[in-house]
Amino acid sequence: MFLTPVWKVPIFLQLIFSLSFYNIYKDIKYIHHGRKIFIRSNFRVQWSLYVDAKTQEKAMLIFRLVSEAIDLPLQIENCEPYWRNRSQYEITFTTMWEDVTPPEAVFRTLAAADTLAWEWNVRCPVEWEDGLFEFGGQSVKTKLANLLWIGFELEREGAQKQTIQEGTVYETKIP
Repeated sequence: MFLTPVWKVPIFLQLIFSLSFYNIYKDIKYIHHGRKIFIRSNFRVQWSLYVDAKTQEKAMLIFRLVSEAIDLPLQIENCEPYWRNRSQYEITFTTMWEDVTPPEAVFRTLAAADTLAWEWNVRCPVEWEDGLFEFGGQSVKTKLANLLWIGFELEREGAQKQTIQEGTVYETKIP
């Protein structure tokens, strides 16, 4: 089968294709950017912090400073002593990006991450065929006192995660 490049297809045929695509998938909002279609969806950023605090009150005080620095609505999930070192606390929280494309979600996440640390080690964003999207990073060069380590994972909300074990595919729902 011979595929014609997009730039050689007459503009009215591209418009008809776009309209027919929209009629088929009315509930999906999309952006046609060159040859790639970015589907808008919701993304969740899972943040993990290790803070230098001996009490939970001090750990929550540091978390309050983090939330003021990020200046976004945060949902705290966990605040407990780190199992290796009881003078440190592990805090996990989430941020949501609603109705954005994957590049917008990556940009917003990096902009929020920049408020917390100077340098980041990041993994390249990957979008799998089944809708799974992954992007993450970590840093030890933080901008806030008593913040020892920070990391994040960006995932598309509601995507199916596939795990391959001994040639079999298992599908599990992302919590």
